[in-house]
Amino acid sequence: MYEVSEEFVARMTLMRNLGRTLKGDYKTLVAPLFPAIFIGGKLIGGLDQLIAIHVTGKLIPMLKEAGAIWL
Repeated sequence: MYEVSEEFVARMTLMRNLGRTLKGDYKTLVAPLFPAIFIGGKLIGGLDQLIAIHVTGKLIPMLKEAGAIWL
């Protein structure tokens, strides 16, 4: 787990959106990049994807496969 400051997240989001705006791309502005969740080295996404995986019953098997839990 890596902790990232809110200031860093804000700066990175601002830089990405500024770059897209300068290119004239106003339709694909991005939301903050964090939190980003990885399980077993695979990008899961944000909290909404994590909750969706949990609700469908896939989270526990993924955590077991990654060696994060032993049930």
